[in-house]
Amino acid sequence: MPSRTVLFNVKVIDKNANESVPASIEPFNDAPAQVEDIDIRSTFETLLVDFTLPEDLDFEGVLVWMDTTSGFIPSAANLVADSPGVPISVDAQADTTYYLRVAAYDAFSKNPDDLNISLERSITTLAVDTTSGAFSESLTVSGIPVSTGTSNPTFQQIYNNGSALVIPSVGKPIVVSGTNSSLVVSETGFVGVNTPVPSNFLHVGGGVFIEGNATQFNEADAGLTWEIDPGLTTAQNASLTLSDRGTEIWNFRKQSGSNNFVIRNAVEAFNPFTIEQAGGIANQLYLDSTGNVGFNTANPQERLHVVGSGIVTNKLAVGATTVSGGAVAQFTSTTGGVLFPQMTTSQRDAISNPPNGSVIYNTSTDKLQVRAAGAWADLH
Repeated sequence: MPSRTVLFNVKVIDKNANESVPASIEPFNDAPAQVEDIDIRSTFETLLVDFTLPEDLDFEGVLVWMDTTSGFIPSAANLVADSPGVPISVDAQADTTYYLRVAAYDAFSKNPDDLNISLERSITTLAVDTTSGAFSESLTVSGIPVSTGTSNPTFQQIYNNGSALVIPSVGKPIVVSGTNSSLVVSETGFVGVNTPVPSNFLHVGGGVFIEGNATQFNEADAGLTWEIDPGLTTAQNASLTLSDRGTEIWNFRKQSGSNNFVIRNAVEAFNPFTIEQAGGIANQLYLDSTGNVGFNTANPQERLHVVGSGIVTNKLAVGATTVSGGAVAQFTSTTGGVLFPQMTTSQRDAISNPPNGSVIYNTSTDKLQVRAAGAWADLH
């Protein structure tokens, strides 16, 4: 079992076997320091405990003890949480005063007798009064009083306005807990579902299921709107639409009557489709407004425009839909021919390691030439 201290006794023995007085050294590893900046936030049936974690290199977790009796001694009977970090959510009863103590532990021990346990902190959970007006009971959250009284509540009052429950934040998050999930509204206005610390205006700690008619997501600064239409009220298939200040730009949907996926650009003035590698090559796939497709180019001149090398691993048909017999390439046309590379004799001779079978048109001699047996030969 690991020990926080190790005692070393060192002595010197001379050649005559005389021993010196022992010198002792006892290194030790203290338990994490006592936690002081404890923030306990109360809701109806949940307590949220938060504080700054210690910087010990062998820190492993946090223990929380809770009791309804002041002066209690931390033990296994009142241990309510063993967590690797904070914040920690603890179940509680409404309209109840609780007393809490916490301690950080390291790899050596979780035994309360070995830890630096915090001083006792108390908090009273909320008693809910659903009648119109303020709640009938007062609440103290981390030392902040919540008043009782009239139907005209002050800044710190939690009340029922006759149609809804109004919970001012009083500088602290609002937490609504259920059996397996929770809803948190932070002091900055962020809303979290199934997460105790939301990091954005809506932070969902899990999957999202949307049921019903079209749903919109707006980005005010950019003027953009994403609209999800599940296709429940129309004959159209489900779709995702991106609009800019009310004008539809893109529509992503399943093609009606098939399983094809359709990406449609509704604004012809825009280049329809581009795929770019983050931090790398731009315009790896580019589809312009005329339907031309470019690979590694943003200006495709034909239906297929490739900048770079291309490889065909099977057969190639140009002007036809099939390749005849045992041919690997077929060019079919009644209005044009096959044009081989045209170059001068010096340009031909500058080709590095031309393979046998290569064909060029030599503009210096006006001859069609083929490479055979390591030399160029005229074909006519």
